[in-house]
Amino acid sequence: MKNVFFSVLTAVFLSSCAVQWGKSGETVFYPPLPEQPRLQFLMSITNEEDIGNTQGSFREFLTGEALTMKGIGRPFDISATKGKIYISDRTLKVILVIDLEKKEFDYIRAEKKGALFEPEGIWVTENDVKYVADINRKQIVVFNSDNKFVRAYGAKDQFVKPMDVAVYEDRIYVCDSGKHQIIVVDKD
Repeated sequence: MKNVFFSVLTAVFLSSCAVQWGKSGETVFYPPLPEQPRLQFLMSITNEEDIGNTQGSFREFLTGEALTMKGIGRPFDISATKGKIYISDRTLKVILVIDLEKKEFDYIRAEKKGALFEPEGIWVTENDVKYVADINRKQIVVFNSDNKFVRAYGAKDQFVKPMDVAVYEDRIYVCDSGKHQIIVVDKD
């Protein structure tokens, strides 16, 4: 699922770099015709308004309060599952959760043992378990499908700069840029 979504995100990025935006409603592909198109631009998301959340604007109109629109600061990594997109944001230092069904932006509210200091890479399993590489904690922090802290991997000095993480079966693969290695950890 992550690979498919990453491909779509790459398509968005590449199409914005290589192809000028067409007129409203025009279909945009990368690479552009006459080459064989492999990716299609669907939409870009930068804030709640982009996914159809207009409740803030209506409430602002009724109450007169200026409400801030939740948005993306500086995205680093992305993963998706079951109508949700997870983005590690280097400016906000959180994992953003974009719920496409509810049309909401939120974030993983990690506290105490699960607090995130500087999340980098994220991997989401099919059953919505999140594995987050936190470069300042020097650990992989795990959250369940309800975004509650489960556990952290990374004994003292096991990781130097965990930049990204991937999970396959009973193994966790950690890209450690400080050690210039891929470190394999058993889930147990």
